[in-house]
Amino acid sequence: MLMLVILISVVIGALCLALNWPILKLCYNNVSAEVFGFQLTYFYITAASFPFIGLFNACAALLRVQRKSFFTMVSAAISCVLNVGLNAVFLFVAKMGVLGAGLATLICRAIPAIFMLVLLGRKNNTVRVSIFEKFRFDGQMLKKILKIAVPSGVESCLFQLGKLMTNTFVNAGCYVNPVLDAAGNYTYDANGDLITINLQANGNTIANQINNIASVVGGGVGTSCLTVIGQAVGTGDAEQCKHYMKKMFLLSYIANGICCGIILALVPVIVNMYGFALEAKEIGKQCLYFCLCFQFVTYPLSFTTPAILKATSDVKYVMFSAVASMFIMRVGLAFLLTTDKIAGLPKLGAFGYWIGMCSDWVLRSILFLTRLLTGRWKKASGLINEPAPAA
Repeated sequence: MLMLVILISVVIGALCLALNWPILKLCYNNVSAEVFGFQLTYFYITAASFPFIGLFNACAALLRVQRKSFFTMVSAAISCVLNVGLNAVFLFVAKMGVLGAGLATLICRAIPAIFMLVLLGRKNNTVRVSIFEKFRFDGQMLKKILKIAVPSGVESCLFQLGKLMTNTFVNAGCYVNPVLDAAGNYTYDANGDLITINLQANGNTIANQINNIASVVGGGVGTSCLTVIGQAVGTGDAEQCKHYMKKMFLLSYIANGICCGIILALVPVIVNMYGFALEAKEIGKQCLYFCLCFQFVTYPLSFTTPAILKATSDVKYVMFSAVASMFIMRVGLAFLLTTDKIAGLPKLGAFGYWIGMCSDWVLRSILFLTRLLTGRWKKASGLINEPAPAA
């Protein structure tokens, strides 16, 4: 698994390095030449860190199944401290700008990944990897891994693609406005280019970043489901699986509720920490209040449920359902609510983006919960000790 993850992440990193310019041009065509240059620099450096992301996640998964998730937490803490510290040094002391920010990201991904690999090689582990042992590919094992990994990987890739597409809707030119000086005149930079601002995009950035914080705990519960439910499936006992499913749902709702409640209460404080214009902050607040209220109910259903289904090997249904929901709601509806290409439709900007996002959560919840309640996941899991139906 480690070798496979590293090879795939190296290939993806190499593709991003080779296609740096066209990828960024496709996604961010409206930015100034100076900003585009900064994007190129940052993307080149962070693409080189993709193998370390793969290595970290693979090692973390192998440690979690041994109930050693504490090490994952410690490694994440190391990454966080390194990221903050190196950014401070490279940006404020060395004055390296975007190059410094990229190098800080690269280093804070590389060191925890190597740290996790060293931990995984310890002799007291139930499952350990010797870095220097002779290695050969096992075709049957690769087939088993890819049967689970490919659908999950496709879903994750398309999910991120959907997020990127919807962000470009909010970055559209119809939401870009010129910056005026005190006298109401247009302002220009040193190169003579008109200085513009996209309040909707800035507000959406605020809402996205803060919502990611609110989703961290729920995402952690989903990751735990893969281990807990997976081990229950391994016993071949359907009743034990159902028992742990109920427990994970309860934990997910409690954790998600507490996290969302705290973030909701602190929205005005956190938003005011951003250096954007007051109008952008107000847009961010409106979007956050809207999405966090939806998240109270729909997040565990739309993200914990697919994690449970993945743990039962029902990955193909999760992939098709997630992709369909994303393109219909998150991409399709968000496009209709933000575009200026179709006359007569409302241009809601960032708020239209979040309507599409929350609609996606609702549809995902319906699709995944229906699958779980009908019991069709049992076929994918191959349970062997399921009680026979009463005569």
